[in-house]
Amino acid sequence: MLDHFNPSLFPWSHLEPPPVTEELVDQMARGCEEQVGRRTLREMERTRDEALVAILKALQERDIGAGRTMNERQAVISKAS
Repeated sequence: MLDHFNPSLFPWSHLEPPPVTEELVDQMARGCEEQVGRRTLREMERTRDEALVAILKALQERDIGAGRTMNERQAVISKAS
C-alpha cells in the first residue's frame, strides 16, 4: 500500500515523506500488530465507532463543526414533530 500511494500520502504536510524501505514497512506492520493485540476486527470497529460518536457529541455540546450541523438538524426535526 505504501509503495502504491507514496508520496501522495503526504499532500497536506509540509514534511518530506520518508523513503519507503523494507525496514519502514516492517516497522509499520509490527506497530499495527502491537496495536491490534488480540482484539477482533469487530472489537476494533466498536472502539472506532464509540470514539467517533464521542467526538461528534463533544462537537455538538460545543455547537461547532459537525456538531452545529447536528444541532441544526435536530432543531428542524423537533420543530416538525
